[in-house]
Amino acid sequence: MSVLRSEPFVLQHGDQVVAKIIAVNVIGSSEFSDEGIGATIFVPVVPEPPHALAEIKSGTSLTTASFSWIDRSNGGKPITKYRVEYTTGIEEDSWTVLKDDVTVKSFTATGLNSGLNYKFRVISTNIVGDSNPSEPVQILTAIIPSAPHSVTTVADANDIVV
Repeated sequence: MSVLRSEPFVLQHGDQVVAKIIAVNVIGSSEFSDEGIGATIFVPVVPEPPHALAEIKSGTSLTTASFSWIDRSNGGKPITKYRVEYTTGIEEDSWTVLKDDVTVKSFTATGLNSGLNYKFRVISTNIVGDSNPSEPVQILTAIIPSAPHSVTTVADANDIVV
């Protein structure tokens, strides 16, 4: 165990700390107190990336895509917000911020183009900083099917097949 008598106290996450204290006034200093019971230093870190991003089918349409996620470790401090980013897959390494202040663990992107594959990822933020991006979820916005061509009908004694 190191003896730290003055600042800066360079302590690491998980270090064990005990203290002895002296009282000081204009007359002088007391003897050291008995050793305290000790404590373990906890240094908060950035959160882990969200995981298990999953499409919410009921929220996906021609121009919207909905998905949710689950938190992992918050790094020891509450997660204050999430940043949602997307790419259309044309430029895989080019991500655009869709919304930077999401406070719930789901999101619906609106105003999307029909029939495109969108990839979405999420970044968690706590007071220490930002997580790495999550693994993306890929969502295909719905498309209106084209009209059937060359429709034929066949009938027999019991059935009609179109």
